[in-house]
Amino acid sequence: MIYIGEMNRLKIQRNTSVGMYLSDKINNEVLLPKKYIADTFKIGDIIDVFVYKDSEDRLVATTLEPYVVANEFGYLRVRTVTQFGAFLEWGMEKDLMVPQQEQSKKMEANEWYVVYLYLDEATDRLVASSKINKFLSNDEMELKVGDEVELMLLKRHFLALMPSSTTHIRDLSIMMKFLQKSISATK
Repeated sequence: MIYIGEMNRLKIQRNTSVGMYLSDKINNEVLLPKKYIADTFKIGDIIDVFVYKDSEDRLVATTLEPYVVANEFGYLRVRTVTQFGAFLEWGMEKDLMVPQQEQSKKMEANEWYVVYLYLDEATDRLVASSKINKFLSNDEMELKVGDEVELMLLKRHFLALMPSSTTHIRDLSIMMKFLQKSISATK
């Protein structure tokens, strides 16, 4: 199966005037345009490519690697903003769109945002959303002590420790040193 918005490991089947056709194990095909073909590629090679739909709704493969793939979060910079939405740099030739209705707040050019990349069912195109809460879930999270996890820092909040009336000056001094070390470690 060929997956839109993901890296796919596909076999080079044939060479044509417009590029090479790649296929999966059940012979679904996708075009790798000439500009992405390395001199070392030959028929029968297995290569990793990213698959997306072009402006004419055709499946296309590229050897470029995006900064984020479908069903994952990424931290991307806005290149431009139009009446239709914001367009993000994501390592591909064509920018990634965040429609107006998928922006948690109005996006601004040259600013960075955490977004979620997904395949829009209505248009069958890859789009991003900064309304990330709707894509977060703990339902299937089964973690135990010692498991390795990936984290993405979304916001940094300063939590102040306020001394109670019974706190001694020595305790306050220890808390302040701890806070200074914590703040320095996050910079």
